[in-house]
Amino acid sequence: MNDFDRELPALTVSDDPMIAAGEFEKAKAAHKALVEGRQALKKADGQSALAAAEKAEANNPGFYQNADLRGRALLLLGKKEQGLQALEAALAAQPAFQSEKLELESLLKQARETQ
Repeated sequence: MNDFDRELPALTVSDDPMIAAGEFEKAKAAHKALVEGRQALKKADGQSALAAAEKAEANNPGFYQNADLRGRALLLLGKKEQGLQALEAALAAQPAFQSEKLELESLLKQARETQ
């Protein structure tokens, strides 16, 4: 450290395999689809929300937020049984936050009671 005249070896960091495999771009596309889907839900556009959920699932399979969005979209479209199944799948995929888990449980309970 004290020898300022000596040249340091070249430091290199290897490429991130996630970026090299295109996974990072897929994750970004999935996130974008989820944002678009949530916006569609706010506008009560179930078809667009469902399409966004499918796109998110294609780019990031098995993520609980994909199933959550899909379930909400299906409920909005009047497809209750499919919506309940998707919400149950979202809950089974273990949401990252307790608040999300509680919201899903509440939505499921509410949807089941309105038969």
